Amino acid sequence: MKNVIFKFSTYGFLKNLRFFEPFFYLYFLSKGFSYTKIGILISIREMTSYIFEIPSGIFSDYYSPKKSLILCFALYICSFFTIHSSQNIFYISIIGMFLFGIAEAFRSGTHKAIIINYLEEQGMLEKKHEIYGYTRSWALLGSALSAIISGFLVFYTGNYNNLFIASTIPYLMLIFLISTYPNEKNNHKKKISFKEHTFSLLKELKNINLIKGILNTSIFEADFKFTKDLIQPIIKASIAVVFINQLTINKYTGAILGCIYFFIYLISCYFARNSHKILSKINTNEENIINLSLSIFAVFTFICGITLYFNHSHIIPVILLLLNFCLFNIRKPLGISIIASMTAKTHRASVLSIESQLKTLFLSFFAVISGILIDNYGLSFAFFFISITILLISPFIYIKKRP
Repeated sequence: MKNVIFKFSTYGFLKNLRFFEPFFYLYFLSKGFSYTKIGILISIREMTSYIFEIPSGIFSDYYSPKKSLILCFALYICSFFTIHSSQNIFYISIIGMFLFGIAEAFRSGTHKAIIINYLEEQGMLEKKHEIYGYTRSWALLGSALSAIISGFLVFYTGNYNNLFIASTIPYLMLIFLISTYPNEKNNHKKKISFKEHTFSLLKELKNINLIKGILNTSIFEADFKFTKDLIQPIIKASIAVVFINQLTINKYTGAILGCIYFFIYLISCYFARNSHKILSKINTNEENIINLSLSIFAVFTFICGITLYFNHSHIIPVILLLLNFCLFNIRKPLGISIIASMTAKTHRASVLSIESQLKTLFLSFFAVISGILIDNYGLSFAFFFISITILLISPFIYIKKRP
């Protein structure tokens, strides 16, 4: 049991060694791409993931989660090489993002389903929130280490060129690790046909509360995933006021962003690992926590926009984005736990893939619109757009208390 949980934790640690992530926007900005073009690239990645999400989830449920994960990391490696070799050619970057999107589709939901199914086989399903929070904390430690390493690489070289190539090393290690995962004991593909499995999944999705849970978590995560990286141009703009030389700006941006992300991910690690303890002390049900945290996120995001619009200190948006990181990592394990508890074992990878599919659809939408707003009106309007949208739709996606 401990050996398997260790493998799950190692998976999360290695998966998050994405050295390009703290500098994703800056990497493409350095190639001369506008925010609109970056938004289009993100949209292509997310829409590709959207298209392949449900088929990949059904493939994982019906055939083999291990094969699904091995395929996804092979695709990631191909995409990293493609993006690295694209230089400033937009169309080659599109190909790289297309491969990235397919890889995301085969990964999302699959590993969560493996963890939950394994716990169910071991008779420990009631600990799913705690175990998922524990494995997620290791993933965040990987992000913290990744931030420090990538910050050092940028500070040492003064550019962002090798960050995608460096990320292929841990992903090669992941292919080997996943091949050692235990096989599932209950192989349901021998009992029902692929067609029957698909139709039974559609029946499961008639649960309105499950649909609200999927929408609630996917919208929150899509908006968080987009806004969290806007810290990069905020920090670079602050440094550009002090320095003129572009190489010096890149070096100091690398060092400062590396340190900021390192501490953000360390703090997030604490909240993810102790999410079940923190929530147990709050005198309300789990659904209320999920609903309230969505509204709090929108308020924090709106204040970020107000602060940037009136040209106040950039420290306040950085602090608020840090609070959003903490909020995200408290509710992430809980959201997965709630969705899993409302879903049959045979459909978990598919349902979690649908949740990821909707997340990619929302992220694609927010990325393109926000990119246009940033290019024409500034960063603050992206924060306004996202926060107001959430506040308007949140009453319709609040989860009701489960019986």
